[in-house]
Amino acid sequence: MENLALINLRALTSVSTLAINQTIEVSEEIRHMLPLSALRRGSVGVINGQVGTGVTSLLFSILGAPSSKDNWIALVGMNNLGFASAQSHGVDLRRILSVSCSPDEAPYLAAVLLDGFDIVVISAKFDFGVARKLAERAKRQKAVLLVVENDRLKSSHWPISSDFSLKTQSCTWEVDGITPVAKRTVVVQVDSSRRGSVSLQSIAGL
Repeated sequence: MENLALINLRALTSVSTLAINQTIEVSEEIRHMLPLSALRRGSVGVINGQVGTGVTSLLFSILGAPSSKDNWIALVGMNNLGFASAQSHGVDLRRILSVSCSPDEAPYLAAVLLDGFDIVVISAKFDFGVARKLAERAKRQKAVLLVVENDRLKSSHWPISSDFSLKTQSCTWEVDGITPVAKRTVVVQVDSSRRGSVSLQSIAGL
């Protein structure tokens, strides 16, 4: 018998997942990096970068606008994220479910969550078969699957094609010394062919 909590969760999120728009809007800073200037439902995106190059800041900046517009977001296997930093990037934590699990468990949990969430973010171990099934499920359920590749985790690289990829290359901080707000400029390579930069507002020290 299906877990009652999961049934209730699907019922809670059903209005959002049936929202009938084929895209999910993102902030102005992110639009130029994405096909259609938005997150297309049913698509897969890959985010990658070395530690310290702004991967988490880029992820939170992508999620900020969707979470503030009634979209439900699940984070799977994204352990030890700084949620104070997420708020500073505009993420509405009331719309976030964070699931701590091992890299081996994450794909199976993500597959279930794709049935009820608008966006599922995952960091996990993948093989070809698992990746293909997740991509097919995201397409069927009209959800967005965001894969955060972890260079420290063996087999975490997405083994099949994606609809877009973003790779952070470097970041710099600017603090005026008066306010606690800092501007972080993250240089992002888009789909291996274009480069751009995005200025992200954050709280100094986060």
